[in-house]
Amino acid sequence: MSASQQEIDRLIEQFDPESTFRRLAGMAALFVTVVTVGLSAWHYYTAGFGLENEIAHRAIHLSVVLGLCFLV
Repeated sequence: MSASQQEIDRLIEQFDPESTFRRLAGMAALFVTVVTVGLSAWHYYTAGFGLENEIAHRAIHLSVVLGLCFLV
């Protein structure tokens, strides 16, 4: 009773509503990875050294996160 990976993927797509999300691969996955690592670095930098303007920090965070939501 062994099923191939393709059969398993087909069954998952059939019964799991969350499996229809877009899966990133290639350059898109690399871009999203670089942006998320950069955002993490930005947060660590501002947590360690501070930021003069809180509104700028919030605007940068919001714009990057909303951009990632749009891409993914």
